[in-house]
Amino acid sequence: MDWGENIETSLKREAFEEIGLKDFLYQAVAIYKWESSIESELVHSYITYDDNELSINTEELDDGNFFSIATIEKNLRRQIFTPNFEAEFKLIKAISHPEIKKSKYYNVMEI
Repeated sequence: MDWGENIETSLKREAFEEIGLKDFLYQAVAIYKWESSIESELVHSYITYDDNELSINTEELDDGNFFSIATIEKNLRRQIFTPNFEAEFKLIKAISHPEIKKSKYYNVMEI
């Protein structure tokens, strides 16, 4: 989040800069504090669905992938995903968004 930017502006800017997503609908999922031995941050999580092809902007991100929900579930606790991602995935599933159960892909933006 850039200085002076509100959450919505940051979400839209980051989504465009990182994966080329624009003009999208989103739903707030959670606001929580993530703490680990190396970081502490306030996370605003949003979920969105988009049928357009997305791509990782390697000038913005060192690495990134898109996974099906089945692939995520199969690979939890195998040190493929960050602890933050795994915790957030479980949180969103616990909230039981019906869209997640119907959707083939899962896109999460963290601000």
